[in-house]
Amino acid sequence: LSPTRTGLYKQVCEVLLQGRQSASGSTRYPLNPDQKQEALQALALEMTKSQVLQFTLDERNQDSNIFLAKEFLQTELAQMVEGGREFKPEDFIERDDIGVRELLSDRKQEKLYEFTHRTFQEYLTAVELTKAEHEPYLLEVFAKDEKHLDWWRQTILFYAGQVRVDKLIDAALNKPTVATLTLAYECLQNKLRV
Repeated sequence: LSPTRTGLYKQVCEVLLQGRQSASGSTRYPLNPDQKQEALQALALEMTKSQVLQFTLDERNQDSNIFLAKEFLQTELAQMVEGGREFKPEDFIERDDIGVRELLSDRKQEKLYEFTHRTFQEYLTAVELTKAEHEPYLLEVFAKDEKHLDWWRQTILFYAGQVRVDKLIDAALNKPTVATLTLAYECLQNKLRV
């Protein structure tokens, strides 16, 4: 097992999304394990930005604490499925018997879904944030209030375990509070050098 927390979560996601599919020899599912993770990463990021832990595919749901994911997932999945095949969000979430369902839990009667543990959402968000276009958004988190920073804390630590932390430390130093400097120090502990 990986000696780092970030590495451990990476291995768990690989086992759930890749290892089980390889072991079962299943090829009937239209997405490969990397595509599944890409879609889950994008979903996790949008949920984290909205500061919600649950999502639904039911567009009639008006609860502001629940992310309406159907249209978002439809767009993401359309970019991944080849050959013009239609792949619905319901198929991705509800009918995948290998991988995706392992990372999600549901309350079927209410048609609500969430990651099996908040740390999976935080890890997948952090992986998505390593893409260059998302980094400015993460750096802005340091300029917001302490409650907002607290919401992002674990995601930032997962992020720091994957990239150089120089920009995170600079962002903390630009708004030096106990919370930002503490988080910067925790990020620094994940790295051998800056």
